[in-house]
Amino acid sequence: MSFVKWDSLFVPVLISIWLLFIPSVSLSTPIQGNLGEPVLGGGMWVVEDGEVTAEYVSKNARYSHHLYLIRPTGEDLLIFDSTVDAIGSTVSLGRFDSSTELIFRLFAFYTAPNLIVRDNFFSGPAERNRDGVAHALAVTIFDELSSQYITEVAFEDLYGGGDQDYNDFVFQLTNIRDPLPPAAVSEPSSLALIGMGIACLSFVGWRAV
Repeated sequence: MSFVKWDSLFVPVLISIWLLFIPSVSLSTPIQGNLGEPVLGGGMWVVEDGEVTAEYVSKNARYSHHLYLIRPTGEDLLIFDSTVDAIGSTVSLGRFDSSTELIFRLFAFYTAPNLIVRDNFFSGPAERNRDGVAHALAVTIFDELSSQYITEVAFEDLYGGGDQDYNDFVFQLTNIRDPLPPAAVSEPSSLALIGMGIACLSFVGWRAV
């Protein structure tokens, strides 16, 4: 009795060789999808392990603003204060793991004689806000020069959505995409799949004759 039928193993070998030439997907590879299109109420997702920076782009409202990054510790990180920070100011938010959602809080306040208005609005879906309205509009592009994703986030600062112009407070993030691109298949994972394919197909190819 022989244990190997070599012609039965020929096909698995060919398939394994072919799989080696399938390129693995990297999160740094631009995936078109919704690039350049506005997304309302989406999440701010870290694309690759590494640093995220924020830049203060513009303000177009009578309200004053404090922009915070929500942190698990309960002590939110103050990023920008529109009463003191200049347009163009840049801040490092730190380093994060890929696929981490960063949640931002805009504290909008206005003080006048006999009138004090204060409210908090959050990035992400409408249910995060007490008025049930999405307050952050984001547009993601892939910058060829720096080879990274850049997302511009624009907040509406009035309860109920206001005029919905989404230009009251605008900032820009690096290494952030909204939404996150499809899950990447890492090279080790690809090799594992190849190994499984070889094992399964070879098992089918082996038979007693």
